Amino acid sequence: MRRGPILAMVAVLLAWPWLMGADAPKTGTVKVATTGLTVTVRPASMGPNRAECTITDAKEATLRPGRYEAVSVRYTVKDDKGQTWVLNGEKDFGSFAGLEVTADNTTTLEGGPPLAPKITAEIQQARPTKGAVRAPEAGGPKMVMVYYRLEGRAGETYEPRAMRGVAPGPLPAVRIVDEAGKVLSEGRYSPGRVGALAMPSAIAEWIQGFA
Repeated sequence: MRRGPILAMVAVLLAWPWLMGADAPKTGTVKVATTGLTVTVRPASMGPNRAECTITDAKEATLRPGRYEAVSVRYTVKDDKGQTWVLNGEKDFGSFAGLEVTADNTTTLEGGPPLAPKITAEIQQARPTKGAVRAPEAGGPKMVMVYYRLEGRAGETYEPRAMRGVAPGPLPAVRIVDEAGKVLSEGRYSPGRVGALAMPSAIAEWIQGFA
C-alpha cells in the first residue's frame, strides 16, 4: 500500500485553510454612529482603484487598511409631522476629510447634531450700482458680507439652506442687533447667493467701531 502520496495529500488538505488565511487581504470596518448621517469615502491615494463607498447608520463598510477621504456628507432628519429635511455637506468635511482605516479595527464616524451656526463677516467696498461704468473708489461706501454655514460635531460644514425632501427649503435670514437689542439691519439670503448676504454700509461703519 502506498502511504506516501496519501499522507502528503492529507498534509496539503490540512494546511490549505492556513495558506488561504495567510493570503487573504486584511480589512478594517467603518461604521456611522449618528442616525441620519451618510458619508461617502474613497481612497486618498491616487491609484487605479479609487472606488467610492457610502456608509450610513444602517450600512457599515469593510475596507482595506489605508487613508480615506470623504467626497460627500449628508444629514437627514424627520420632523414631528413626518417631513424629511436634508442638509448637504460642503467641501469642508472636518475630520471626515482624512480617515485612517486599520486592519481588524473599527473606525466609528460621528457627526451631525448638535449643529452650530458658523458665521463670519467681512467688510468690503460697496458694489457699483446697476449700470455703473466705474468700479467703486477705495474710500467710498462700505458693505458687510455675512457668510453663514452650519457645522456638525466632526467639524463638517453644511449648506445653510436645508432641502425639504427633494425641493429647496426656506432661505435663511439674518438679523443684526446691538447690545440693547435694537435691530440694526436684517435680510434674507437670495437663491443665487445662499450663505453670503450683503448688508448696507451703515452696518460696516458700526462694525468698524469695534475693530
